[in-house]
Amino acid sequence: MSRFLKTVFIAMFLISENISAAYLFKHIDINNGLSQNTVSSILQDRNGFIWFATKNGLNRYDGTHFRIYYRKPSHGALGSDYINTLCETPDGDIYIGTDEGVFVYSSITDNFRPLTTKADDGVSVQNNVTDLTLVDNELFIAANEQGLFRYNPYTHAMRHYPLRHLDLLRSWARTWL
Repeated sequence: MSRFLKTVFIAMFLISENISAAYLFKHIDINNGLSQNTVSSILQDRNGFIWFATKNGLNRYDGTHFRIYYRKPSHGALGSDYINTLCETPDGDIYIGTDEGVFVYSSITDNFRPLTTKADDGVSVQNNVTDLTLVDNELFIAANEQGLFRYNPYTHAMRHYPLRHLDLLRSWARTWL
C-alpha cells in the first residue's frame, strides 16, 4: 500500500473517531441522581456547574455527581423545594424563583437567603415566581398575581409593576426592549 493511501486511511479513521465523539449524549434522570425528572429550568454558572430547577429541590451537577438542595427550616437554607426558574448575575449570585418567592444562592458562602427587599410601593416578592430575566444588570421578576418587579442587585432598589398597570408596563417594555 502506498504511503499516500496509508495517510488517507489514518486521517479518515481519526476524523470518524472525532465525529462520533461529537454526538455523544448522556441522559440524566432520577436513576443518575437527579431529585425529580421534571426540570423547569437549567443554568450553567460561571464555575461550570449545571443547575437543574425541579419540583423537588435544586440540583447542582458537576459532570459526575449531584448535590441536591432541599427546603430546610434553618438560616442559610433554601426556602422551597418547588423551583421554577434560575438566573445568574454577573457577580455569580444565582437567583432562584420558587413557588414562595425568590431566594439568592451565594457560591462564596454556599448559602441561600430570601429576597425580602420591598419595592417602591412596599410590596415584596412572595408569590409563585414564573420567570427571572437579567437585562442590563437589572433582574426582572414575574410573580403570579403580583405582576412584575424590576430589581437592581447592586443598589437593592426594587420597582413594582402591579397587574393593574399592565398598559403602563406594555409601553415601558416597548421603550426598553
